[in-house]
Order: sequence, then C-alpha cells, then structure tokens
Amino acid sequence: MYEVNLLRTNKRLKNFLPVPEAALRAAVIGLIFFISGVAYAGFLFSYHNLQKKSVQSSLLIEDKSALLQNMHQLRQSGPESEAAGYTIDDLVQNRITWSKLMLDLNILGSLGLRYGEMKLYTVADKTESPGRITPVIDISGEAESTMTVANLYKELCRLNYLSQVKLKSVDRIGGSQYVKFLFTAKLTRKN
Repeated sequence: MYEVNLLRTNKRLKNFLPVPEAALRAAVIGLIFFISGVAYAGFLFSYHNLQKKSVQSSLLIEDKSALLQNMHQLRQSGPESEAAGYTIDDLVQNRITWSKLMLDLNILGSLGLRYGEMKLYTVADKTESPGRITPVIDISGEAESTMTVANLYKELCRLNYLSQVKLKSVDRIGGSQYVKFLFTAKLTRKN
C-alpha cells in the first residue's frame, strides 16, 4: 500500500521549530553578562567622579587651612597686624563684603550724590567690650543739598551691618549749592 503525504513540505518550516535548549541558555547567560558589564561600567564611572570630588575637596581644605595659618600669623606678628587680622575676622564673621557695601552705597546714592573717599581702619572699642578692635569706615562725598545728606544718613542707619553711624561734618562748597559730607560708622552687625 502507498501512503501519500498531501501536506507541502517547506524548508521555511524548519525556522519555526523550537529553539534548542542550549541556545536559550547561552542567550540568558549572554544577557546576564551584558547587564553585569553595564552595571560595572556605571560603578566605575561613579567611583571616578567621587575620586575627583575627593581631590577637589582636599585641595579646598588645604587652601582654607593656609588662609587660617596666615590669619594666625597676622595676629601673632604685632599690634598693627593684629588689628588687620581682627578686621578681616570681623568682616568674615559678619558676612560683610566690600562689594556688598559698594553695591548698597550705589543703590542708596541718588542723582544729587557723589561719593568721594572711603577709608577702612580699626579702633579699640572702649564702650561695649574693652580691648576689642572694631573696624570703622569713613564715607565722604558731595551732595546737592543738606536734605540729600539727611536722607543718606537715614538709609545708612537702616543697613544691618553698619552701627553707630555718625555725621562728622557738613560744609558748603564755596558759593555753590553743593555740600561736602563725612560719615563714620562701625562695621558690625546690629543685634
């Protein structure tokens, strides 16, 4: 007897056959190695970044320690240097920067006001804490009128890092309407 197969045989059918078990295992192992490699590369990248930040912070610490040593040397070298050290120390502790002072004075200055000279020096404090050295600033300039000087005085008194603001002198310049002024104030934070 003859048997006839009426189904067409096709070579494409071989592609649809189940994948051998060994090939499936190899694919899973390859995927695991790939994921492990990506994770290891991420770890190395983050380790490298942490190493860079560690080096930067150690350099910053060295710079700050050198600055502290310089300040201690200033204090130990003599009375003039000690006064300079206390002035720098006070400005840093009170977070007063020269640029902030200049910006505030520029904002306070109106059209009829011109600043002339600013001097920063130290005086021994005799009232609040005897023996303490306090930074003092003198601000001089010209104004259109005494009313402009009065407004500047009021605004200087409002600044939180100037205390004991005093108007030392107001003089009219020749026959003009302009007046010269001189303010003195301590650079300490108000309580």
